[in-house]
Amino acid sequence: MKTLLLLLFVFVAGVFVGIWMDWSASPAGRRNIVYQVQNYPAANLLVNGGDTITLVPPAGGNGSGLAMSFIGGYSPCVPGGTDPSTCTIDSQASPGPYFFNCASPNGYSCPDPGIQQSPTGPLNNFSYGRAVEKDFFHLVGGQHSSGGSPAPAQPGAGHPAANAVMAYVSCVNGTTALNDPNGNSLTTITASSGQTVYWISPKPFTLNTSSFPAGLCSNGNPGSGNTQEAQCAIAISGQNLQYGVQAQTTPSCSALSATLLTK
Repeated sequence: MKTLLLLLFVFVAGVFVGIWMDWSASPAGRRNIVYQVQNYPAANLLVNGGDTITLVPPAGGNGSGLAMSFIGGYSPCVPGGTDPSTCTIDSQASPGPYFFNCASPNGYSCPDPGIQQSPTGPLNNFSYGRAVEKDFFHLVGGQHSSGGSPAPAQPGAGHPAANAVMAYVSCVNGTTALNDPNGNSLTTITASSGQTVYWISPKPFTLNTSSFPAGLCSNGNPGSGNTQEAQCAIAISGQNLQYGVQAQTTPSCSALSATLLTK
């Protein structure tokens, strides 16, 4: 009887040691690459704290001088990096979208790739206990999704649009700035009836749209509270409207007076 119990103990211990070995080695295994589809027409690479993104040239190309330039100066990278072609994601960076351009003296460029910072991920959120649960679940024929944890839903999300204008809100030298995903100024936005205008940012901002007439936005005029995503589906053409946008940062960022033209 004692021998049987000893063998049973060794067997169970072996199972748990095997699961531990599989779990501890999992970071070196295959990666599950996730692109998160956005309401605005984009799909951002989902990244997590500790991930590293590196720009490299094509085969045989000269990669000297390759550099990332994040739109509006909002960067998810660990501060103090000395190589502008490499970004290690800072786990303290605000969850949300970050767009960057890349360029080099050798002529390489890449407009508006996007990454989506997430507070959790498949490795960060995958404990040994979770590995035990997963393996025993598979043992009885169950299936777990291999996808990572999604980023939190943005306030006001839920109105996907294939035809849109994206305005990225940031704070540059103490003043709120609006840019398109390529870094061009969008202080004046021109949108046609039927288009949706998105204001997006990884950090909170406010809009003052008190000048917008009722019915301008078919989905309701954007509110005035802190948000990271606001939208207006243009329903009235021929408008020339002034509105305010302010990045909510510390230290404070002054508001920007912007223009919305509809046609």
